[in-house]
Amino acid sequence: MKQCVGPARLPLLLVPLAGFAILTGCVGLLGDFGLALDDGGTEGPSPDVLSSLSNDLPFDATTETADSSRPPDVANSADSANSADSVDAAEAAAETDVTISDAAVRVEAEEASTAPSDSGMDGRTCLGSVCAAAGTVCQSTQTLVTCAVDDNGCPYVDSIATCPSPQSCSGMTPSAACSLTCSSSCAQGQTTCVSNGVATCTLGSNGCWAYGPPVVCGSRQTCTGSPGSAACKCNVDPVCSSTASACSNPTTSIGCAQDGQGCFYQASTSACTNQTCVSGSCTGVCGPSQATCSGNAPQACDSGAWQTLAACSGSTPYCNGAGVCGVCQNGTTQCYGATAYQTCSGGAWGGFIGCPNGQQCTNGSCVATCDSTSCPSGCCNGSTCVPYANQAGNLCGTGGANCTACPYLCNGAGQCTGSCAPGTLQCGNPAPQQANVQMCDSTGQWVVTSTCSPCDGTGTAYCRACDGGVPTCEIAVHPSTCGCP
Repeated sequence: MKQCVGPARLPLLLVPLAGFAILTGCVGLLGDFGLALDDGGTEGPSPDVLSSLSNDLPFDATTETADSSRPPDVANSADSANSADSVDAAEAAAETDVTISDAAVRVEAEEASTAPSDSGMDGRTCLGSVCAAAGTVCQSTQTLVTCAVDDNGCPYVDSIATCPSPQSCSGMTPSAACSLTCSSSCAQGQTTCVSNGVATCTLGSNGCWAYGPPVVCGSRQTCTGSPGSAACKCNVDPVCSSTASACSNPTTSIGCAQDGQGCFYQASTSACTNQTCVSGSCTGVCGPSQATCSGNAPQACDSGAWQTLAACSGSTPYCNGAGVCGVCQNGTTQCYGATAYQTCSGGAWGGFIGCPNGQQCTNGSCVATCDSTSCPSGCCNGSTCVPYANQAGNLCGTGGANCTACPYLCNGAGQCTGSCAPGTLQCGNPAPQQANVQMCDSTGQWVVTSTCSPCDGTGTAYCRACDGGVPTCEIAVHPSTCGCP
């Protein structure tokens, strides 16, 4: 016996057969009229019950027969020879609660609440199609579709067949079929999805209602809804819900627009450079995730504005350019042992890098070394080798030793030599009558440049530095006539 989904919500079927009306429907609903059905659901009603029921029907149910006139959504049979087929179709219609017979009229007591949902049994959204359940359905007057249901509870088109001439597709889902007799496959005003288009139920020249050619949905639309109430609906844009600009992410501004079908879409894209997208516009002076330093304090970007954080201190006292507190300042170097160095990056010391051969690290930089190996023919003035040719009195040495200052001369072989500074003068007075003026030569040795003698042949000659400190010969006895005054 049939069970009701909800009280007074399922359609009633009035099928006139063999001169009397057979009423089928839900037990709960017919029980309200005092009508009891056997398991076959085909017991006829009493006259008083049928009379009471007819008050709620759009025509006189007590007088409707197989030969009575029909509403425009039900086709006339081709001839009386098809009456047996009509009876079979009516019985099938009674079992499925749909009108699929040229000898039956569907009467709805109230709008059914059991229309197929757009969602599958697991909550997923099902794609719109001509299918409402497993079975067969007419997609057009000549097209029969076989429907199936997937694991998510969504009905889908499993196969499509074209009815051979002179047959046409007749009947309602789920038992439509190619037939020589015409039977409506939809009701006036109903719509269904066909290849992402909406097909509308129209009255054909044969007097039957069937879905016509689909009208394709817009480029930003999808056909959705249950068969009978399908429509083209706008695809929901993930960013645009109006024509106002919006942010697709914190660094991208989207210009939104509306097309001719009323669908909102993304019309333009603008990247925010060193700015943040807020309320659809690129604003501020910084971008998301950017960071910097203000003095020794890190700063982070928040909605396009810099926010100052706690200053760096303790074991990480340096704020680097990326707003990171570290143990060192980015770009600085330090020596790692005597022959390698490290560079600070991201507030931390990087791996060590060895100095080239012949160099050593000094103050974080590799410099040339000076020792007996690198400077065998010279002396070392710090880390610089001073070869013999460049040595002077104040820089003298050999074998890579530290340069020293000589009192007089460096002999060109890294050795101090000489007893005087070249070019200097002195007086030589070994004995009376033997006084002379001496000059230091280029080797640092004293040489006599002039010998002092009495200017008149008598007296004693001397050498003194009396004329401006320059050693000069003079005669003491006659100072006014010879020598110094």
